[in-house]
Amino acid sequence: MSYSTNKPTVEDFVEVLPSSNNIIRSGSWVVTNCVGSNHEDKNPSMILRQGNSNVLVICKSSNCSKEELLSYFYERVPYFIESKKNWEKSQKELCKKQLQKKEAQSGR
Repeated sequence: MSYSTNKPTVEDFVEVLPSSNNIIRSGSWVVTNCVGSNHEDKNPSMILRQGNSNVLVICKSSNCSKEELLSYFYERVPYFIESKKNWEKSQKELCKKQLQKKEAQSGR
């Protein structure tokens, strides 16, 4: 996938799944093996579904936290990687501007 400013789709999430995952498509739903580390998922239990504005990620196992599942995708889907880089860059620029302002106010 090439980076786009559009929000990621279910297909973007499917692309970053482990190659060993079973992928079962049913309409707008994708059922696959869970990427959570808390259970060995031999029978697909994670559901990916395109919502109105985001991809919904649900694991039917009670051992998986939503944070862990989303973290997996945030670290792999190009949209999120680029968004994080852009945010970090903007934070560095903001800090630099604040430092310059402070230095100007102190008469340096």
